[in-house]
Amino acid sequence: MNYMMETIYNLIESMVITGFISGYFDVKPKFSKLIYITISFALIFGFSIAMTAVDLSWAMTFILFISLLMLILRTFYQGNLLEHLLISIIAFLILAMTDLCTFTILSRILGVEYRELVTKSTFSRFLAVLITKSMYLILSSIIISFKRKYTLMLHRIELFMISSTLIVSGILISIVRNIIYNTQEYYNDFLIILLCVLLLNIVQYYTIIYISNKNTKEKNISLMQKQIEMQEDSIRNLEIKYDETVKIRHDIKSYISCALELAEQGNNKELIDYLNELSEDKINQIVSYVKIERKMLGAVINSKVGLAERKGFTMKCVILNEMDNIKELDAGILLANLLDNAIEACDRNSGNSEIMLKIWSDAGYYCIEISNTVEIDVLDENPNLFTSKSNKELHGVGLKSVRDIVDKYNGMINFKQKANTFYVYVSLEK
Repeated sequence: MNYMMETIYNLIESMVITGFISGYFDVKPKFSKLIYITISFALIFGFSIAMTAVDLSWAMTFILFISLLMLILRTFYQGNLLEHLLISIIAFLILAMTDLCTFTILSRILGVEYRELVTKSTFSRFLAVLITKSMYLILSSIIISFKRKYTLMLHRIELFMISSTLIVSGILISIVRNIIYNTQEYYNDFLIILLCVLLLNIVQYYTIIYISNKNTKEKNISLMQKQIEMQEDSIRNLEIKYDETVKIRHDIKSYISCALELAEQGNNKELIDYLNELSEDKINQIVSYVKIERKMLGAVINSKVGLAERKGFTMKCVILNEMDNIKELDAGILLANLLDNAIEACDRNSGNSEIMLKIWSDAGYYCIEISNTVEIDVLDENPNLFTSKSNKELHGVGLKSVRDIVDKYNGMINFKQKANTFYVYVSLEK
């Protein structure tokens, strides 16, 4: 065996493995990424050189390799323990699978014994190594691209079951390799077994993606439910505050009425004028901006009008229908989210802003139109209307809950922009 060539092979292999783990995981922020990658490469390369010098069983090599990768990942890279373990096993299995498949197939094509192809420094071995590492690079790049597209989210029992299946695949690979290596013969049955194991691992990987996506969706649904519960509590609190405001208004009017009677008895005209002015100008300010029969709906609209005014925006409301057939909580959540989005959009404007809310009925549908001033082309810059807030998990569910309510009432929702005004149009079936 030419140790110079083996060193080159180990160098290439170490570079590919290091590229895989550094591409899959982000490094910890303590030092620079280059330092961590350099140390990782040095450790993996040193391990490869050591394994070339000693003759260990596949099982011992597997244990040592996984242990080394786990040490590197836990020390230098972000991620949880189980994800580190899973990727360590996958990194080894890809290496073993590409090696065995490539060398077995090439030995059949070139008519060279498997043991000779593995051990002797020939052009055939160089070709096999080149193909193997290229395959490893391609497969690892595919896995990294999936990682960037999907967030890996697996429960402990799922990770355990998947890791166990992958380990069994590794054992099968080892058995097939030992049979081929020791007998120095090539059987089509072994090649079929090898390809079946390869197919099993491909299916297993897509199973990981499927389970991870399912868990992610379940988590998002749970977050949405919590957010909706928080919105429901907030709207109920608004209703309570609305009732308290009405009560305060009623009580203060009673106090002023008593004061007026006392003042009239004393013929104090200035006091009477002052109290009349106080009653008309001050007390009436406590009255809601919008007067409608449905208290919860009124509480939501009035709170948003008040918020807009405090921020310096103009908000106008035209309420021609109170959507009696829509549950107040659903109507409140829908309007609260849409008006919050309009206020948030106006908050980003540098000039004067205006919000308009219209509610009416037409042809068996309740119609809602909310428009607000914008200074950019919203649909061009953010066509999916993703939240601009930093914590997207907590703040990105508003429009989702709106869509759920629209679907619940067989409605539709549309967005459009004309000049400097952005429109949201919602229709809900009566």
